[in-house]
Amino acid sequence: MILLENRLYKVIVGLALEAETYNRRLNQKLSDIYSNPTLDAIKTLHDRLIVSDDYPDREVALWLELALDQAPAKVDLIDLTVELNEIEILLSDLLWQVEADSQRDLNDWLNYVSNVPQSIQHGFVIDAKMLMNLAVQYSTTDSVERNKKNLSMGYKIELLQKETLRLFEEIKKIPIKLTIPEERIGALIELQRILIDMLRKYYLERVGNATEDIIRYPIQRLEEAQKHLMRPEIEVDKVRQEMKFAYENLESQARSDISDKRLFEWMGNIKERIKAASERLP
Repeated sequence: MILLENRLYKVIVGLALEAETYNRRLNQKLSDIYSNPTLDAIKTLHDRLIVSDDYPDREVALWLELALDQAPAKVDLIDLTVELNEIEILLSDLLWQVEADSQRDLNDWLNYVSNVPQSIQHGFVIDAKMLMNLAVQYSTTDSVERNKKNLSMGYKIELLQKETLRLFEEIKKIPIKLTIPEERIGALIELQRILIDMLRKYYLERVGNATEDIIRYPIQRLEEAQKHLMRPEIEVDKVRQEMKFAYENLESQARSDISDKRLFEWMGNIKERIKAASERLP
């Protein structure tokens, strides 16, 4: 049982590490925990990041939260949806009153809020939390804050900021449990290792547009494979198919004229790891 929990912690920290990499950041503490995940280390980092003013920090914390005990919460989802819809309506009205250079950020704030109810209704609570995290971030950008100099708009904006933050706190209370079939966890860990290496190459290294074009599609296919592997109702054959697409794309790219020897060797290594991981799927 302890071994199973440790492997599940590995998957959860891997998801947090992926999120960190998508944001083009490298948290060394998170990488260290990924190498040796323990519940105490996960909780300590979670508790520090969840109160950060920086949305990528909070995003990592929301993923890490999947490893923690979450108390049952009394959240009225119907009332929550009504309140989110009210914010959406008020933001839509405000959109045409703010300065032109503020409209983009306010529109992003609006869009993130408007997509939350559907995520909750479909059971994608983690997506709802991520969307509200972004809504909070865009509600306080400099371009939005500038409009608060107008007393009439300032009152409305401040009220909507407070309501957005309050609803984020409510949605954060909704407990989520990651359920992955035990027989899939080993394969998932192996797939994650490959995906994390590819994401780091794509987002953290200055590899140039040509290299990014080469590995973008295989990354997308492995991301889909990971999602499928985490959902018990989806057959493993679909995972295998996505990994095959990634492998075949890298294979075809390898036949092209790649002058960078290190890139060619790296691609070959990734390709063989994908093949081996696919063959070991349950």
